[in-house]
Amino acid sequence: MGRSAIDYLSFVVPKIPKERVLLIGSKPSRIEVNNEIFDVVESNIGFELIRENAIFLNSAFLRREALQSMTSEAYLTKNKEIVDLAKRTLKQKKLFSFINLSSGAARDLDIESEKKSVDDYSRLKKSLEIEYSEIGKQNGVPIVNCRIYSLTGKYLNEFENLALSSFIKQAKSRNRIEVISPTTKRTYVDAVNLVGVLFSIASQGKDTSLDSGGTLVTMLELAQNVARALDKNDLDIVSGEGESPDYVGDYEYFNQLASKLNHEIDGIQNQILNTLEAFN
Repeated sequence: MGRSAIDYLSFVVPKIPKERVLLIGSKPSRIEVNNEIFDVVESNIGFELIRENAIFLNSAFLRREALQSMTSEAYLTKNKEIVDLAKRTLKQKKLFSFINLSSGAARDLDIESEKKSVDDYSRLKKSLEIEYSEIGKQNGVPIVNCRIYSLTGKYLNEFENLALSSFIKQAKSRNRIEVISPTTKRTYVDAVNLVGVLFSIASQGKDTSLDSGGTLVTMLELAQNVARALDKNDLDIVSGEGESPDYVGDYEYFNQLASKLNHEIDGIQNQILNTLEAFN
């Protein structure tokens, strides 16, 4: 999402001067987006450089997949270190708006749930939604909270644990896609499209809570669209009989809001074509 935000700000709305975009990371570095080099400053220096009335996009977080290689304690400790900058910024800087990238996984804790999907990742995402909201109210900072479901795009950087990544890899290497749970539904949105909508909402300076939107597809339809995007007419799609819960939020509200804000949201074919760039 960080690179997608840079892409949006530097390419889609290039009227924003490069000097007005501050990138903060765990250590100093340089990254290239749209053939431009951007400097990333470490968090302590970055904190001092945050200006009054800034829009703060909070995207740093260890994904759920990190729990596969870390203990629960280490995972929580590291994420709490990461979000410390966001909390300090909310409390001490006079922001115009704060965008929190949450997760659809947090929905399982809206009510008491015994779902297996409730883990340290979903608990932390939910607790941070509440904490950011409270800090925002205390300090007069509007919070834009977006629960993200499934992302696509040329800056995709997870190639092992996502259905879309798996389908693309299978299609390229084996000319075959195995769809374990063909009727399961998900919504997909290009990350650059998503961040554009969120910046437009944040620029209004109002508290907003919404789910990511985009295109609703079944896993079978996703596989079929991958084959079409790769122009593989002879690709073999094998449907299993597995079942898994749909991973869908209120995507229609997001799409309606995007339309009102004059944002065009890519359909699933364009999303897959964009995502293929991440594999090159």
